[in-house]
Amino acid sequence: LLYETPFSFDRPISDVEDHPMMVEITTDEDFPSADTSGIRYSDHTIYIDPWNTKFIFFDEQDKRVALSLSDSSQETKMLPLYSKNGIYVSRYEKSRMPSVKLQQPLCVSGLEMDKQLNKMKGLLYGYYIGANLSSSKETAQQYRTLMELRDLVAAILSSENHSYTPPQGARLSELLARFQENDPNLSWLFRYIVSSQNLNPFLADARKHGWTIPNILDAEAIKDSLTSDEGGERVVELLDQKHKALELHDKRTQVLLNPDSGEVHVVEGVLNSISILPDKQENELLVQLVNNVQVGGKMSSIKDDVSDQIAKIAKGFYGSAWENSLIRPQLNEIRRYVRGQEADVDWNNTLIASIVSVLSRGDEWDKMLSFMRRKGMSDYRVAFALYGAFTGFANMTRDFTDLLLTLDSKYVAEVYKEFHGQLHGTPINTKSFVEENPPGYTPETKALANEGRTSESADKTSVKSLSKRVMAAFNEMSYRSKDKLAEPLKRCLEEAGENATVSQFLHILGEKYENAGWKKSNKAYKRLEEILSRDSKNEGLKMHDDKKPFVQNLFESVKSGIQSFRGSVSSGKSIMPKSIIDDDSAKSLILGCDELGSLKQQIVQIFMAFQRSYRSGYYYDHKGQYRRNNADVVDHFCKWLFSERNRLHIDWSRENKDRVDALKKKLLEVYHD
Repeated sequence: LLYETPFSFDRPISDVEDHPMMVEITTDEDFPSADTSGIRYSDHTIYIDPWNTKFIFFDEQDKRVALSLSDSSQETKMLPLYSKNGIYVSRYEKSRMPSVKLQQPLCVSGLEMDKQLNKMKGLLYGYYIGANLSSSKETAQQYRTLMELRDLVAAILSSENHSYTPPQGARLSELLARFQENDPNLSWLFRYIVSSQNLNPFLADARKHGWTIPNILDAEAIKDSLTSDEGGERVVELLDQKHKALELHDKRTQVLLNPDSGEVHVVEGVLNSISILPDKQENELLVQLVNNVQVGGKMSSIKDDVSDQIAKIAKGFYGSAWENSLIRPQLNEIRRYVRGQEADVDWNNTLIASIVSVLSRGDEWDKMLSFMRRKGMSDYRVAFALYGAFTGFANMTRDFTDLLLTLDSKYVAEVYKEFHGQLHGTPINTKSFVEENPPGYTPETKALANEGRTSESADKTSVKSLSKRVMAAFNEMSYRSKDKLAEPLKRCLEEAGENATVSQFLHILGEKYENAGWKKSNKAYKRLEEILSRDSKNEGLKMHDDKKPFVQNLFESVKSGIQSFRGSVSSGKSIMPKSIIDDDSAKSLILGCDELGSLKQQIVQIFMAFQRSYRSGYYYDHKGQYRRNNADVVDHFCKWLFSERNRLHIDWSRENKDRVDALKKKLLEVYHD
């Protein structure tokens, strides 16, 4: 239930910890009314975000205790994102909870989508955290060497006479020399002693003269310590110090994954594409595994079944090429490995090594990280993406998500917005955080609400029309491929409309036309943004409009999906874009076509890829072969669904042909020339 007017209320006294609060959301969604005035209801999950949500307590103590209890809770792991500007104490007039009689059937499809979003949210968090935890190959080798040293020292200390055998002594010297060679803390010393091979003789001579260098793994000194009564403990402590120092060095040299990298792409609750592995087929197989492997329970108890699922999915994916494929024997090695049998796993193959890591240690992320370091792995993106998808965001522990959420706040904000856009298909309205204070706000609360935010006056780009301003800036640019950039730029102007601000236009351009040369990280986009920003300053204009939330022309109606299409057609309004190629909402028609049955998600994936192909410019450059009117595009798409050249194609049958014909009819009802 949702209440249009805030009020205070009391909760019945009980033994359960209870701290009343209200959640205020800012949204354009038009929720249906209940049978009581001022009350609405939602039959689906409402996903909140830090820019459009407030948590309002009625008492300072309730707020303080609730926040304290939430500090270590897995369920409130997102709390740090709201703690600065989204949590208040306010006092309203007390009221009893209104009685509402509402009989609403359970929205099963909504629950299924929630499960998918939880899975994909886990995937995204896992992928980004895995990227940020990844090391260089040299550092990964250092981790592996240190772990081998720890194991060897532990074996020596646990032996009956606490001394090493000749093979153990040789191995100890070999591992110490390997670690010294790549120790970042010793690089300065090698400038003076020329080679790492001279290090141990140098240290031995230095010791004879009473010189010691702390925190250096001196091979002879370590061997001497292992044979003494208490020296073994000092060696263990020294190795622990080296491990911590290596982690600190790894963190200092960490390179955060750019949200604009486009490495992973989620559409409508399923993984649509991923581009990380060097083998294209392995990337496509990874997409199939994420979307189709079914996991229920702790990985340690189901790893055999999951390994069988993976092999079965891969067999279906490769089809007739399966028998002679390179991955077939490797997947069989995985099945043997997780069953405790002797297996020859290719630890240099990122996909194979990542699958083994998740199946072997996928119950706890830190043990999985240690396992991968022990195997010499350096890239953890795929492994933690699989871990996240199989675990689900809701089940992720707080210490894991904190690896991302406690980073620089600006970086976290950009990543959060990227995740929200991929999961929900719409950008977050970061300008709609409620500025006005609701009744009952205390001065203290008001100060807290304004903390960390700046107020900007809103000023539309009214001196010169948006299209003239943008085209003037574009004409000022000089690029060899400028002609190819012009057409998508003009299409974006049509979509944004003349009432949009410069920043709103740039947002649409960077989000929807990135595959047409206008990606935010590209030089062309940055140069256009620079010129428009300069011109706005010269004319005394603001780039933004803070008076109302950012709403594109296409979505001005509060209805969504098919309702907005039908509403616009019946009312005679022309809010539809000219071409199905450019309309991101076209997938709503596919999802609303009940005749498709179980094919909906598969056809949506094909459509998204098909749409991107048209937008990329290829079909625009071959106008004689591919005409651009809606009828031809729809016809081409429907044929492409069955084409064997389409790796995601659906099987041809009379039933499937009838389903696609029904979809074609619906598409042409809306997209007609």
